[in-house]
Amino acid sequence: EAQSPVHADVRLRGKWVGDDRAPSPMVYDLRVRAAAGSAQLRLWLTVLHAAARQPPFEELRPQIAVADWRLGLQLPKPASRWVFGGADRPVVLTHQSQAELRQPDDLHYTLTAGGSAVAQGTRAPGWLCAVGEMAAVTFGVRHFWQNHPKTLFAHGDTLEIGLWSSQEPFVW
Repeated sequence: EAQSPVHADVRLRGKWVGDDRAPSPMVYDLRVRAAAGSAQLRLWLTVLHAAARQPPFEELRPQIAVADWRLGLQLPKPASRWVFGGADRPVVLTHQSQAELRQPDDLHYTLTAGGSAVAQGTRAPGWLCAVGEMAAVTFGVRHFWQNHPKTLFAHGDTLEIGLWSSQEPFVW
């Protein structure tokens, strides 16, 4: 999409599919930026409901009920430790089989590891870093607590972002 002597941007576009692999009206733009001299990649994801509106136009149709929406990344090896952004300071977890940072509303978050709460607060910054012997991977969600409900998961060799994490479906 763009380039300069210090960075290159790539734009990927596509459609989401359902659990049954059927195409949905949800489309995405994923922009990836690589900077010269850096091992870091920055990703920006935009999701759109691209179905054509149907009359009567006063009604929001068609609608999609989103029950659970996650993006995941599988690592080559399990991380030796996970670092979650906490309200006051990062929280480092080692030797845990799984951990979850959940922001269900704008006034409370809980970080659980192995089924027990290890930290809680009001507004989580919304990032997770998986640290290995040779490298680290950081996931972050811009405006994490403002766009609740959100979750960050770490389990085994997988990191996930819960873009919609609620008991009730999101009707879009």
